[in-house]
Amino acid sequence: MISVIQYATIIAGMFHDFGKASVLFQKKIDVKQNTKKFEPYRHEWLSLRLFQAFANNKTDKEWLDALSQVDRDEVVEF
Repeated sequence: MISVIQYATIIAGMFHDFGKASVLFQKKIDVKQNTKKFEPYRHEWLSLRLFQAFANNKTDKEWLDALSQVDRDEVVEF
């Protein structure tokens, strides 16, 4: 049986990387591009804000239930 701490760790890890999907972060890590290695907003901050938008005005139970219902081919609107 997975403990609450293990679930929390999995969820935190999943949401942490959402901010890495931004164009600015991708440009920052692309060695082929000759651009400044700069992010005006850190990817961790973007990840937090995306999580806040996902959990917006939901109880812990509601956003956890919503997260458990996500289908890999489904777009979740929040």
